[in-house]
Amino acid sequence: EYLRVIRANKPVFGMYENVKNIVGKQFKETFKMFIDELNEYGYNAYWKVLNTKNYGVPQNRERVYLIFIKKSLESLISQNRSTTMLD
Repeated sequence: EYLRVIRANKPVFGMYENVKNIVGKQFKETFKMFIDELNEYGYNAYWKVLNTKNYGVPQNRERVYLIFIKKSLESLISQNRSTTMLD
């Protein structure tokens, strides 16, 4: 359902959050297919497991956070960053 919404609305960027087990042995292939499909839709995806206790939340809860960015936007940002660094 999430991918259907992305395909229909074509956002420039987005965020996805889920339980840590989504990248575990049982669901690893499904998560990989999710990232591959984002790639097919023209997005780069970056994910990491973070523990909320390290960010000021009074819970010990590990979650997967994924950010996806339109490839065209990311390359534009990279070009601008390089130009700024050279100036």
